[in-house]
Amino acid sequence: MRRYETMVIVQPDLADDLREPLFERMKEVISRKEGALMEFDDWGVRQMAYEIKKKKRGHYIRLDYCGNGAIVSELERFFRIDDRILKYMTIILDEKADPETILAELAAGKPGSGEKAESGSPAASGKDEDAETETETGDDTGNNTGNNDDTGDNDTSDADETDKSDTAEDGEINGEEEK
Repeated sequence: MRRYETMVIVQPDLADDLREPLFERMKEVISRKEGALMEFDDWGVRQMAYEIKKKKRGHYIRLDYCGNGAIVSELERFFRIDDRILKYMTIILDEKADPETILAELAAGKPGSGEKAESGSPAASGKDEDAETETETGDDTGNNTGNNDDTGDNDTSDADETDKSDTAEDGEINGEEEK
């Protein structure tokens, strides 16, 4: 069995009574094709990076499930037909997944298995503990004390001058006119 993740963007202005049957249909397709739904994350309405079908916002849904290619084919066929779906994308998370093991990990709350990490942990903040100590040892100017160049001079001005002399302007090559 493979493990898949599908992101779906639904029209943001759908009423709850129209949105819930849509979500139930997604879950039904997975169960009917003998798949196992690991997680159903409703992210809510969010701003999109660009307009899709003249909409600036979208209702985001993340499906994490195990199954075979028939599930993906049926879900994507349903997404193409339904006008309420703005966009979708499916990726393979794992080629050989065991649904029971994944469900046990999710129940235990292990970070990295799809469950969100605690907000106070370094993994949740996106920082290493080592990276945090490096920023603490920096001086007041924002530079790390590990910099060898304390003068702040950039020696790129010499390279710029040589580049200018090699460029051709108004028929001149290296300061000489063409004859």
